Amino acid sequence: MHKYLKRTPESFIFMTTLMFFFSLFQVNSQNTYRDLEGRFSFEQPADWKLNVEQMNMVYTFGDPNASARIVLTYMEDVESLDDLITMYLESVLEIEGGILPPPGSIVDMTLNGASARWIEYPFDMNTGNGTVKLYVYLGASIDPQKRGMAFFSMLNDNTLGKYGDAIKHSFETLQLHDLPLSGITNVQEVNIDYSALTEKTITIASTFEHELFTIDVPAGWVSLIGSGETIVKLDKEGDQTCSVSIMGKKKNQFGSSIEQIHSSMVDGLIAGVPSMKKVKGPYDLTTSAGEVLRVEEFEGSIEVSGQSIALGALIAAAKNKERGLGFMGMFSGSIKKEAVEELTTILKTLR
Repeated sequence: MHKYLKRTPESFIFMTTLMFFFSLFQVNSQNTYRDLEGRFSFEQPADWKLNVEQMNMVYTFGDPNASARIVLTYMEDVESLDDLITMYLESVLEIEGGILPPPGSIVDMTLNGASARWIEYPFDMNTGNGTVKLYVYLGASIDPQKRGMAFFSMLNDNTLGKYGDAIKHSFETLQLHDLPLSGITNVQEVNIDYSALTEKTITIASTFEHELFTIDVPAGWVSLIGSGETIVKLDKEGDQTCSVSIMGKKKNQFGSSIEQIHSSMVDGLIAGVPSMKKVKGPYDLTTSAGEVLRVEEFEGSIEVSGQSIALGALIAAAKNKERGLGFMGMFSGSIKKEAVEELTTILKTLR
């Protein structure tokens, strides 16, 4: 049974009291981050800080050693909790061994006056040299004005013991706008089928049309569409990871220049994988429609339970008077040449 279903009414009162008056332990172990525009606040572990902010929408917080992090994504005009949940659940499915939430891992609740959902479960990731256990923490919250926040963290055995409880507490203290800090109520386990996320394979080469852009997608990729104009994810099927996330906004909402958008995408990449180093670029890439993109290539690695996993990345930015776009391609280090070639082929079809 999910941890929130075990709480008694007395424990709700106790937790709310702690959030208002703070115990000595919590003062020493948590610190409050408040959005400068007053859109949200939450308590993060004491030695953590905001590492990067993108587009006034995506916020990455982490510990000093970059061993654990929380990613928050703020959105407006959100229709449902699923719109927020699926953005990061798709990221879990990209990982070798990543699975859908099993029965009993999803609960809905009222969190500080907002509708909320929390998902928590482990899975085994195949590293090529064995398996390691990872732990998914995924949350979402929407206020009555359809303003929402997605909350994502993934831990391993080492970081789970150090930060697991603190990260759960961070979600429990998430407050949107001026809603009351009233704690957690109305908790109920829910059964939701997210299997549709795994059933969008592109069997033949096709054209992908979005409100901000059009691209041609090769056969063998999976289209994972984000909410509205914000995020689109395309993943290549197979044993080796290769994916591209496309982030976009109308007019100058993403940035007023291609340089600004490119810089924002690089900041986001390095916040997620601090070891990433530039190996080529930035250079210009001209699409078949004549638009010039700013492109840069990176190499790095992540450490998972003592094992180093090589990764590569390709960052690209596009800007015209109608929209700004950022591309982040990620792939296994062992397929760098093929991945860069295929991602470049896709970028050249942008129109």
